[in-house]
Amino acid sequence: MEYNPKWVVLSNDDMVKIDKISSLIKEPDGINSVKTMAVCRSRSKEANRARIGHPKRLRNFLFRMRDSYTRSLLTYEKKFDIRFFVEGLKFPWNHLFRNLLEVRAISDFAVLSSDLFRDYSTLYDETFINGGEDIDLSIRLYLIKINYVLLYYRISSIGVGTIGSKNRMLKDIINLAYLNSKLLEYFHTVS
Repeated sequence: MEYNPKWVVLSNDDMVKIDKISSLIKEPDGINSVKTMAVCRSRSKEANRARIGHPKRLRNFLFRMRDSYTRSLLTYEKKFDIRFFVEGLKFPWNHLFRNLLEVRAISDFAVLSSDLFRDYSTLYDETFINGGEDIDLSIRLYLIKINYVLLYYRISSIGVGTIGSKNRMLKDIINLAYLNSKLLEYFHTVS
């Protein structure tokens, strides 16, 4: 915050610009509240929300039957006591998980008032390794009852372009284990 910006732009993944940057500069003028988060419209309405839930038995059964990769995921999940999962778009969530919490998601890109970061100095957690930080921040913004608006600025995401798939599973397990420790604390506080 050394340069005293009005807005903070968060870019979660490797982004590809579609619209001219000048249209993004004009857009936040309509966002006048400190407690407002603006995210870009996604191609899918589902991408602008995050669901957190417990796996159902069917999910674990299917993972055991699928292949060695998913079986090893189950082993790590058990080893690190991972109880909560964030919705994945690759499988039918409602059949495999019991929904516990749904929040507006930052996903790939968001614009927030810089005052949020001044008022809540620990809002963004840099502990995550290229994954999970957007969900954590989305939950934190949900807890402080942030307003949510959509920006009409088009972007595209390469998605996990900075880390190859070979290390993806281990990185995802580490991030999910850390996120779970925070979710356990959150759900304990709420109940």
